[in-house]
Amino acid sequence: MLKSDKIIYLDTVSWSRKGRTHRTFITNGEDEIWLRVPVLTDDKKKAIKDVRIDHSEKWVSNFWKALETVFSKEVYFDHFEWEIKALLDDASKFEKLIDWNLFFFQKICSFLELEIDSDFQSNIGFPDRSFYFENDSKNYLPQPNEILAHAEKIKHFENHHSMLHLLFAFGPEFFNISDSIKGMK
Repeated sequence: MLKSDKIIYLDTVSWSRKGRTHRTFITNGEDEIWLRVPVLTDDKKKAIKDVRIDHSEKWVSNFWKALETVFSKEVYFDHFEWEIKALLDDASKFEKLIDWNLFFFQKICSFLELEIDSDFQSNIGFPDRSFYFENDSKNYLPQPNEILAHAEKIKHFENHHSMLHLLFAFGPEFFNISDSIKGMK
C-alpha cells in the first residue's frame, strides 16, 4: 500500500462474506482474532458501496475487546487507546459499511502520519474485472515478495500484522518504517 501511487476501492463489486470489507485478521504474533463488522442480511448480495452495517448486533464492544486482547501489551496501546475508543463510539453514526471503513482507515492513517491517495472504482470507471489485490487471498493476486522480504526485516512486523498493529506497536515512530518502505518504489 505504501508503494502504491493510488489505492482504488472496489466499491461496485459484489460484497463477499469471505472478503475483507467487513472483517480483518489481527495478530500480535501470539494472539490471533478476526475483527468483524456485521452487515444486514438483505444487503449481502449488493455492491460493496450499498452494504449497510447491522447495528442491531452489539459489535463495537466485541471489536474493542478484540483490540484490547491482542494489542494491550504493545508499547503505544495506552497512547492511542482513547482515540480508538472515540472512533468506535462514532461507529453508530455510519449506515454504510464503506463509509465506516474509510472513516476508520483514514483516522488510523492520520495517527500514523500517512498520506495515501485513493479513489473509488465507481468514480474512475475502473473495470470490475481488472486488478484485485488482497493479501493472502486465493481470489486476489498475492502480495509482492519484495515487500514481504522487507517487512521481515522490521522488528515485530510480520505478514499478517495490520495497520492497527503498526499503530499500537510503533505509534509515532512508524515514519521510520514507512519512509524505508516508500523508498523501495
